[in-house]
Amino acid sequence: MNDDKKIVQDIFSKERWLVPLERFIQVLNINIFVVDAFGDPIIHPCGTSRGEEYGCRILTSFLGFADEVDRQRDFMSFFSPFGEYFEYQSPIGLHAFAIPLKIYGRIVAYMVLGPVIVGRRLKDEEYLSIAAREGMDVEALLDQIGGVKAVSYLTVTAVLDLLFAITKDFIEIGLENRRLKKQGLASPRALVSDSFVAEAETMYKRIHFDELLVSILDVALQLTKAEVGSIMIRDDKTDEMMIRVSRGLSDKWVKAARVKIGEGIAGTAAKENRCFIMEGKNGSREVAPFLHRPEITESIVMPIANENHVYGVISIHSKTGRSKIKDNSGHLVGLSRLLSTAVFS
Repeated sequence: MNDDKKIVQDIFSKERWLVPLERFIQVLNINIFVVDAFGDPIIHPCGTSRGEEYGCRILTSFLGFADEVDRQRDFMSFFSPFGEYFEYQSPIGLHAFAIPLKIYGRIVAYMVLGPVIVGRRLKDEEYLSIAAREGMDVEALLDQIGGVKAVSYLTVTAVLDLLFAITKDFIEIGLENRRLKKQGLASPRALVSDSFVAEAETMYKRIHFDELLVSILDVALQLTKAEVGSIMIRDDKTDEMMIRVSRGLSDKWVKAARVKIGEGIAGTAAKENRCFIMEGKNGSREVAPFLHRPEITESIVMPIANENHVYGVISIHSKTGRSKIKDNSGHLVGLSRLLSTAVFS
């Protein structure tokens, strides 16, 4: 087995990726699977415990994965470029998107998200007409299509950007762990101790954690067209939150910011594990007493939590009046849950 193939098997093993994928599927309500650069499944379509719930069989039949038969053409020939990613549109109007996964700058695998409906969901009669035209099983199509999520291109791009950041993080941490283990076990007299390897892994993960948070904040700001945002992370020892990454805030403000759980808007969101959306000085009674900045036209504060444990909060606000925070609040909460699932579970 050549070294490249061995690296791919180590980094993208089913043992490493299956559980996170199942959690992502549960959060997004969209099927996800992983194939290598040739289209051979690493995590098979519909191979997770949740995959069949979201129209998986429709997509995989079009892509040639049904019954695991050999495909008649190259997997990526189904897809067209979509920015940094790739898009496929099936004959019945469903879409799938592929994220290229790279090692040392080379594409070695793809994470495939779909099927999804982009834009308007058709009426049953329209799907019946399509099924007849394509020679499909009508009952099977209607049964599957009900589980397919409808999204906008804006939303799917934000999800792809976040998944790309998460997968890049997974890959780089996996490569670093692999390197450290090889270095630590080079010989019986290796100078690199197990404790050093563990400490190096922890430091590496901390650096990548900050990079991931920056990516998530950028995706949230892009989605909402807001100008200012921050992510605060909780210190369980002091029960305070401090800003870990930010955009549009002064360094002085970032360094000075300390919020106790239960205090202010961010502290209240963390204590109650609840999202708050505010327009100007209008907000729910829990946060209304803290709305002292009339120049902020729209804002959202939402917890980063895994089940009942809150790890921090994401805060986003705008002063221009042109933001789309409220319109995209549901998608923001979904991205926050995706972050929590990826990092803290």
